[in-house]
Amino acid sequence: MVNIWNYIEEEQFDAIINLGDVLFATDYFKGKIPILCISTSTHLPISSADQYLLIKNAIDPEEKVLIHKLGIKEPAVSWSLNVSPGKKENIACRETLGIPAKAFVYAIVGNRLGQEINEDFVNLCKKLLKANDKNHLCFVGTYNELPPVLKRLGLNEPGRISHIPFQDDLRSFYAVCDVYLNPFRSGGGVSAQIAILEGLPVVTLAEGDVSVCVLPEQCCKTIADYEKLALSLSTDASVYELWRQWMGELSESLQSNKPSIERLYSLLLSIRQDQEEAWQSQNASDAALQNPDSSFAAM
Repeated sequence: MVNIWNYIEEEQFDAIINLGDVLFATDYFKGKIPILCISTSTHLPISSADQYLLIKNAIDPEEKVLIHKLGIKEPAVSWSLNVSPGKKENIACRETLGIPAKAFVYAIVGNRLGQEINEDFVNLCKKLLKANDKNHLCFVGTYNELPPVLKRLGLNEPGRISHIPFQDDLRSFYAVCDVYLNPFRSGGGVSAQIAILEGLPVVTLAEGDVSVCVLPEQCCKTIADYEKLALSLSTDASVYELWRQWMGELSESLQSNKPSIERLYSLLLSIRQDQEEAWQSQNASDAALQNPDSSFAAM
């Protein structure tokens, strides 16, 4: 850690950007160099910084109380990392993946699906399968852990559900899917962004990482709204095409670094301005103590 401090001092950086939630190496420079901490989750980072940037659309009431107690500046929100489109390494095939050729495929992706999928989400999946014989669920990720969880919750439809290991080349996999379904969870941001790059409609509640990947008005406020949208995407071609168009527009913005760079630069300038004003105020206060006025000296 001392080597990091020495390096920062030697290079005389104008600002520090921390990416992560638990980074203490730069705490030493708090108040000396503008520090912006970009969270990789929806929670307030432990790291000390002048400003925080969170992956969420609004600050929770509980967090506002904590922010007030800590005496820190309210974090900026609605941050979403830009993604590189990458290349499709393979050409995915439904037959190889065990997915019916004419199915309407809902992709549910994650490394912790066994912990993230709850009874409410399973009930919604049952309704999707019942509503349309062509609807198919494809769970990608926790290959061995998830099937027992689904069976315990009563989701066991042979031929209508696929379980495949996590795919390194998600873009190729998404090419054989129709919709990205986000379970009611806090994570999933990266897999959702890659789905957007492929133009897949993303269905999510207005919470967690995925809610920041789409526009606020594209998030579902309730589970009932979520169910309605998920169903209409498989039954109403006009709704589906509209969402494909929206995702295409989002895909372009996700691949552009300019808005993110401009926002980061603006936040860092604001931090620097606040620090300079604090320094000027402190210098004026120190000068007043060192050179008391005549009336004070007479006393």
